[in-house]
Amino acid sequence: MNLVTFLKTFWLPINLIYIPILIINEIIGSRNQDIFEILNISKKERFSGKFFTSVIINLIIIIINTAIVVGVAIISKAPFKYSVYLISMYLLNICTGLFCYSSVGLLIGETVSRFKYRIFSYILMILFFLATNNFYSEPTMFIPIMKVDPLPSTFELFSLDKLTFYHFIFWNLISLLILYLLYKIKDLQFLRLKNKIILFSLAVAIFTSFFLGSKYNPEKYWIEKDNINENYEKQSKLNSGFTIENYNMKLQLGDIFSNDCTMNIIINKGKLNKLDLNLYHTLKISSIKINEKDVKFSAKDDKITLLLSDKYKEGEKIKISIKYSGIINTVDQQGKKRFFVNNNSLFLADYFPWYPKSEWMGNIKKYEVKIENNNKEIYSSLNKKNNNTFEGEGKEIFFVKSNLLSKHSYKGIEFIGNTEQIETDSQCEELINTVKSITKGNVNDYKKLIITPNRDREYLLYNLYKKQIIFGLKDYQSVLQYRR
Repeated sequence: MNLVTFLKTFWLPINLIYIPILIINEIIGSRNQDIFEILNISKKERFSGKFFTSVIINLIIIIINTAIVVGVAIISKAPFKYSVYLISMYLLNICTGLFCYSSVGLLIGETVSRFKYRIFSYILMILFFLATNNFYSEPTMFIPIMKVDPLPSTFELFSLDKLTFYHFIFWNLISLLILYLLYKIKDLQFLRLKNKIILFSLAVAIFTSFFLGSKYNPEKYWIEKDNINENYEKQSKLNSGFTIENYNMKLQLGDIFSNDCTMNIIINKGKLNKLDLNLYHTLKISSIKINEKDVKFSAKDDKITLLLSDKYKEGEKIKISIKYSGIINTVDQQGKKRFFVNNNSLFLADYFPWYPKSEWMGNIKKYEVKIENNNKEIYSSLNKKNNNTFEGEGKEIFFVKSNLLSKHSYKGIEFIGNTEQIETDSQCEELINTVKSITKGNVNDYKKLIITPNRDREYLLYNLYKKQIIFGLKDYQSVLQYRR
């Protein structure tokens, strides 16, 4: 059994345990109020007893979960670092979920249930569970509490990005605030200055983490037209009045992406008064120059228009320099991850306008890309000149990076994908058969097969990269199978 496949399927039923966790903690929070008063048990002792009862229950659940996933990792013979990463991220999700749901359950028990409104308690718990476990809407900083990428593939199960970072801080701070309120619930109106400062600090920290994390909320993105292949055909009706010859880029890859991009273009039409380029709208331009001179431009949606003050002749070459930066984090329907860049992973490819593109991109262009802050192995359609520089040519380029990726050679083809998907020759053979059935072509024509997140209309893009193919492999049972 594969560890990543197990976690991909196991995280959903584990969410159902949060319903009994809410109910158990609601019962713990509401019980024995009169007895505590009669026995003159202090407020601190009451809180400690309920809190540690909840902690013990949660620890048992965590230990059982840890034993299960470690056992699966051992049975599947998954690589050590790979296993540690997946298990750590999984346990971080579990611990945060248990902490949050336990705190909410205790709060409902201490408040609503104490006043004999148990029916309202159950309604509140059900509503809270449903609201914080909606995996079929667009994921945000707020929900779902368990940050699992509901991908149709196992490219990246857990994201280690700023959105995830602030998300966990946000929910753990809320849980701490709830516990502090429970501890001081009898004396809220008589709080000392010190206690008010603590409450205020927690509230400020919660709002700050939410505000900072919300900047990284993913945006929906998918292509709206069926004829995207027209953008890459050698002969196309699309004509922007110019042709891009080559690109030179300096990239900063992180939660904030930046590019210092230079393009050399040839004017195809005389008396051209503007240049239209495509660039994703979250990427904010700081400067545009043509032949080292500042130029006026306008931006709307994913299109930028450069206004030409000089008149250029047909066949004349000009140099365009564009500097921009921003956040790239996109999803499509039902929150499935698409194109993204963060400190630990990235996927940039195909028609997505992460760098300035003309409407027609069907010519072969030269690329030189320097990555100035790379911290992990990056795979690309370009040739790696050294650790930081890629160069080559093609109609398009792609870059991909993930904590779960590795490479394996088989039959003269370099396979790049999830470590557990490409580890054996038999798995690679299954991948070859899958590619044959999808592309209807000769797999031997390809030198690289790269497994990526699924993209819409990707069947139109299989021949976009010279002697390379990227495809969003779904969880075919014949591929994600028991090791042979």
